Amino acid sequence: MDYLASLFVVGTLRKPAIWMILFGLLHTVGYTMDVMPFINDDDEVSNYIEEDIDPELADNQKLIDKIQQNEFFSWGLGMMWSPILFAGALWLKGSEQAKLSLTFGSAMIGLGILFGYSGVMFDDGFDFESLVFTALFAIPMVITGYLNLED
Repeated sequence: MDYLASLFVVGTLRKPAIWMILFGLLHTVGYTMDVMPFINDDDEVSNYIEEDIDPELADNQKLIDKIQQNEFFSWGLGMMWSPILFAGALWLKGSEQAKLSLTFGSAMIGLGILFGYSGVMFDDGFDFESLVFTALFAIPMVITGYLNLED
């Protein structure tokens, strides 16, 4: 019985749809939990302005609103990945699903590298955390997409 269960697990993990759904869920929940408090809380934005921009501008409500609007717009753009991943995982089959998985995985690796280098430009150095967390889902998407191209 253990042999059959292990075959089921291995067979399930070889499907690109599983990795697309896992990344879509993690991305949606994680990014929303990270950004929404900043979008909804004026005090958090005010503290950000005070610490990172200029303490004299910390009470400027127009600046706070503009930063929150920009964050909301960025969140909306970031959320565009999730419906495409879910639709591709649930509606596409065979090689079309594999191509989407391969495309998204490759794009995610590129974004992980780009986000890593953004740490060099805007922070203290290369952001390995962005690269590693992106690669954790991108590499299985690329591998399963490649393995299932002929289906």
